[in-house]
Amino acid sequence: DQFAYGYTVVLSPEWYQVLPNLDISVPIAYKGNPDGTSVNTLTFDEKDDSGSIGLNFTYKSAYKGSLKYVHYFDSDEHSIPDRDYIAFTIKYTF
Repeated sequence: DQFAYGYTVVLSPEWYQVLPNLDISVPIAYKGNPDGTSVNTLTFDEKDDSGSIGLNFTYKSAYKGSLKYVHYFDSDEHSIPDRDYIAFTIKYTF
């Protein structure tokens, strides 16, 4: 396609000092690709929508972690239907 577009909507509530020195956020996102297909294969396909929810934490401003689940909604037009995944990361800053 000559023209393609998409959008992402994110809601990320945050709670500070849930426990001493612990901050938490819960990002929730929806990504929609209503029209068009990218020239790069499998990167941006029409009606290839996804949603995600995560849990992020920061402890003592030095330890950061996240757990995120991403779900791809069924699309008859996409050649890889099963791409859901879970990601877990931990970071330490010194």
